[in-house]
Amino acid sequence: MKFPKLNLIAAWAFILLLSACQQTPEKSHPEEFTAYIAGFTTGFVSGEAAIVVDLATVPHLPTVEPGNEVSKTLFAFDPPVKGVAYRNSETRFSFVPENDWPRDREIKVGFHLGKLLEVPDKLKVFNFSVKTLPLSFSVGEPRLTPQESGGDPAYLFEVMIRFSESVEKIESKSFSLKVGKEEIGFEIAGTDKPLEYKLISDKISRLDVQRQLQFEWDGASMGSLSKGSIEVDIPSTGHFAVERVQIVNFPDQAVIIQFSDLISSAQSKSGLFSVEGKSFTIKTERNLATLFPDERLSGSFELLVAAGLENSEGKKLKSDYRSQLNFDLPPPEVRFSGKGVIMVGNNNRKLPFQAIGLKAVDVQVVQIFADNMLQFLQSNTLEGSRNLKSTGRLIARKHLRLDADKGRNLNDWNNYSIDLDELIKDKEGSLFRVYLSFTKQDALVACEQEENQLAENTSRDGVTAKDMANWSGSSWYDPDYYYPPGFSWRERDNPCHNSYYYNERFVSRNVMASNLGLIVKNKDLASNEFVFYATNLETAKPAAGVQVQLYDYQQQIIASGQTASDGSIALTADLIKPFVAVASYQEQFAYVGMEGGSALSLNRFDVSGKQLQEGMKGYIYTERGVYRPGDTIHTAFMLQSMNTDLPGNYPAVIEVYNARDQLVHRQTNNKPDKGLYVFRVPTKAEMPTGRWKIVVTAGASRFEHTVRVETIKPNRLKVNLLNLAIPSYRPTNDSERLSWL
Repeated sequence: MKFPKLNLIAAWAFILLLSACQQTPEKSHPEEFTAYIAGFTTGFVSGEAAIVVDLATVPHLPTVEPGNEVSKTLFAFDPPVKGVAYRNSETRFSFVPENDWPRDREIKVGFHLGKLLEVPDKLKVFNFSVKTLPLSFSVGEPRLTPQESGGDPAYLFEVMIRFSESVEKIESKSFSLKVGKEEIGFEIAGTDKPLEYKLISDKISRLDVQRQLQFEWDGASMGSLSKGSIEVDIPSTGHFAVERVQIVNFPDQAVIIQFSDLISSAQSKSGLFSVEGKSFTIKTERNLATLFPDERLSGSFELLVAAGLENSEGKKLKSDYRSQLNFDLPPPEVRFSGKGVIMVGNNNRKLPFQAIGLKAVDVQVVQIFADNMLQFLQSNTLEGSRNLKSTGRLIARKHLRLDADKGRNLNDWNNYSIDLDELIKDKEGSLFRVYLSFTKQDALVACEQEENQLAENTSRDGVTAKDMANWSGSSWYDPDYYYPPGFSWRERDNPCHNSYYYNERFVSRNVMASNLGLIVKNKDLASNEFVFYATNLETAKPAAGVQVQLYDYQQQIIASGQTASDGSIALTADLIKPFVAVASYQEQFAYVGMEGGSALSLNRFDVSGKQLQEGMKGYIYTERGVYRPGDTIHTAFMLQSMNTDLPGNYPAVIEVYNARDQLVHRQTNNKPDKGLYVFRVPTKAEMPTGRWKIVVTAGASRFEHTVRVETIKPNRLKVNLLNLAIPSYRPTNDSERLSWL
């Protein structure tokens, strides 16, 4: 068959075009796009993360408002990925995948800049790439717990499974439980942590012979290479023994001893456990005994569980159990002490933190500039860190030694502090994010030294050119998101591997130096009227003369004023909803977000208050909260008129209803003492117990109060001492008389 010449040429052109489309474009040079692109996502991304591109200028898209989907095909991917593109703000565009990104891949991204801005032909597509981590999961120590049901003896099997990233669905076929050839049913339940799950089975029968439980996992069906198995002995009935001993070093050091049966709760544990003369506290729960040493231990010690320890049925341990405990050095950890953002005081500003297993830490301080605070608060609270690169910059770095005090045990938690006065100077109105990180060089764990490790005298103080490169240019950078070169999720808990030293080990916190406090209350929702209260945080006194300004989301002032002598000022925003309030006084600043949802939650408290009734305020109270049938209920009622003075003989009527809502007493009092009415309500011994209701009526106003009437028999003793003059230390034959009342 022959093709016409023209069609043959067209076919070849189509093939060449198709092959050109399938060729992977080379990465663009970000510096060529600086005039058009302010930032973009790079580095590692999680499976469900969005790809973000920030433009340097506002594009012309009149039909697409911020927050809506973009119909144009702005993003292209290799390998192809389905999803939706959005315009998040005037200059931000993002792509959200329909499903998770392909695992453990380099994703090449093409952003069609030419569809949004007029740019040269060679800049119409911005090509960059991101990397995804492989999906992995780890399996914790399994636990067998005896069931307390009255049926056949059985165990509850539990094991924790932790994933490296969120998963849409956990495949049950990735796990199996077997006893011999018998398949054991189980279920997988979520926990309060998003990446952790618990595999549970309550179908582990306990027979008169010891058997073995085989737990296996293979994550291939979920796209994970994680694979392994664990064998767990199922004790036989009538066998009471120690099954497993586990040492925990974090957050507190402990020895967990697992028994085959429930431990007796009635038996004293004194002398039944010992760790080579070391003192500790004991906590027993079900079939676990946990020993908490009074001091952190390192080295080798012998554990003794003495014969005579009883299970819940009174059966004793037949012989002593001995085991050698090897306490390794604790893994390096760091944490901040306390909470909050505001640091009060102009001098001696110390930021406390705690560390263990470390001889040094790296301190980095990022300043969110005062001029950028409104922009920062558009996507953050004062504790947040989103879009940090667009509003802040690294201003200080310090390598802080922790081993100067030779008397400290660095293998235990110790308190330290960062002197922020050395790092922050004359930065009023700015917010600072303080980072604490460390490397393998700073850890005390005993590992084989690597040749390429930094020398001890290498300087790690001061901001370097490499640091500034991260904070400059249009590439995406987030100091809260760090993975070391060659990161392996499986080695993340190994302090001797570089993978241990990644962002989840580090901590960060926002601080702001200010002596000014600001509280805002919504006075009128309809007119957007607010009342502000400014306070000097050093003296706790009202701050007068404080300038308070209300800004809208476009960072324009919509209302302003100065506080009065009581520290208050009322401002009205009219039709414009305020976004943030800024208070300033003598180089002291305070910021309060005013968007919906930022107010303090009051759902745990009754804040309804009492409404005026016909201009009256009333309050009922009794001298105690519980009475016995037959007692006299002494009741007082306070009355205040907010509009007019009441006459001296203004009457108040009390009605008392018992627990069956029956009227048992009614009385009128027209002789108040300065607005205070006193009532005496008698009761009978045969009256029903429960919650009684007291109702007081004053004019057209009605007030209620509840009180309990209960049958109470207190343990009271009558003691007669026949000769009180004899000192208690002198022996005597005189008698005493004691009787129940």
